[in-house]
Amino acid sequence: MSRPPAPDDIRLRKTLDDDLPPPHWPDGFVMRGFEPADSRPLHA
Repeated sequence: MSRPPAPDDIRLRKTLDDDLPPPHWPDGFVMRGFEPADSRPLHA
C-alpha cells in the first residue's frame, strides 16, 4: 500500500536492469538473518 508523497518526502528509485555485482563486506562483517534476540538492541 502506498500513499501520495507528502511535501517533505524524498523517494529514491533505481532501475535494476542489469545483474547486480556481489556485495563487498568489510573485514569482520557477518551477514545473518534477524533473530528475536536482536529486537531489543535494534529497537529505536
